[in-house]
Amino acid sequence: LLLPKKGYVIQSYLNSINYIMSNLYFRTRVMVIYKSRVKAKAKITSQNTVNVISYGGSMILKVTSALLTIIIFAVTPLSTAALEPGDIAPDFTLQSSDGNSYTLSDYIGNKSVVLAWFPRAFSPGCTLECKSFAEYGHLLEEMGIAYFMASTDSIKRVAKFAKALDAQFPILSDSKKQVSQKYGVLFLGMASKRVTFYIDKQGKIAFIDNDVRPKTAAQDIVQKVTELAI
Repeated sequence: LLLPKKGYVIQSYLNSINYIMSNLYFRTRVMVIYKSRVKAKAKITSQNTVNVISYGGSMILKVTSALLTIIIFAVTPLSTAALEPGDIAPDFTLQSSDGNSYTLSDYIGNKSVVLAWFPRAFSPGCTLECKSFAEYGHLLEEMGIAYFMASTDSIKRVAKFAKALDAQFPILSDSKKQVSQKYGVLFLGMASKRVTFYIDKQGKIAFIDNDVRPKTAAQDIVQKVTELAI
């Protein structure tokens, strides 16, 4: 599937906004003239005024929506090559809730890694997922698996999140959104999607779970790791 160049699409949006703004200007002039004439005849009614305000508000919302679309489009990659099992997992070094920094390549040849991306600290689903890791993460440690949760939250926020839930494992902060973009989980340039990557000792992706169940996340990972034998 061939996608249009980003510049072409943005230009199309700009043309659309130009049309909306021109249309807004023309119609506003018509309404002003109409209102002036009605005033001159002293026949203006409250309903006319409500209609003018309602119409103007509607057009402003349309323009705002179009501008937000362009902003989102500008900060989001047009397409990201999706990672698949068998691909080498992108290396990273990220700060963690425990005050340390962790680098994926440090585990190659030593441990398999589970990297669980989540959207937003303190949100209901992410809280359930973190509680699952806090309660059952020791099973992964016993299996020799290094495991991390990760999001685009700031390091301060993930540290508060870990402390609030007594999470004794690293929660990584990708506040610059560079790593989440490499993994193809960055949504609309704002936050990561809920996706878990299973990475073997050779640094290759063994499995990608796009259907994570937050409440039983850690238990499901234990089962999947056993199945994959990584």
